[in-house]
Amino acid sequence: MTHAEPLDWSTVYWDFLPRIYNFVLYKVGDPTLAEDLTSTTFVEVWRCRQRYSATKGALSTWIFTIAQRVVITHYRQRRSHELPLFDAAHLPNATVVADVVEKKEAIGELVGQLRQLPDRDHDLVALKYGAQLNNRQIAQLLGLSESCVGTRLHRIIGRLRSVLGVDHNV
Repeated sequence: MTHAEPLDWSTVYWDFLPRIYNFVLYKVGDPTLAEDLTSTTFVEVWRCRQRYSATKGALSTWIFTIAQRVVITHYRQRRSHELPLFDAAHLPNATVVADVVEKKEAIGELVGQLRQLPDRDHDLVALKYGAQLNNRQIAQLLGLSESCVGTRLHRIIGRLRSVLGVDHNV
């Protein structure tokens, strides 16, 4: 390993668990499935831990790449490219959703709009609000510039607000 000090994988697990779970939940919409895929992600992280090198990129980028691949593999195995509806009661971090919409019935509309996003835009929203990554981390993970991530997120949120009729000052 290229680190001066070896990583404490137990700490890595506990530090990343909530963000990986939230990211996966945003992608699949089912809490039970999100738990399973999060578990699979960390099994892969553990299995491949000797391959991680800080010289190749940030640990967070490496772990989120594994999580993305686990979700993609799940959908390929199901031979379905549709994202399931997710129940608004199971959305992580309800305060994020509350920033966009205040009424319960609007959440269903928001979920419908999120499902209609292209995969790349859905990934941006899931990484930003599910995994709570910053724009720089998202840019590294997706191979985009930081300004591109910021601009695309701004446009996506703007379109969602417009479609949902939510005031931009909310």
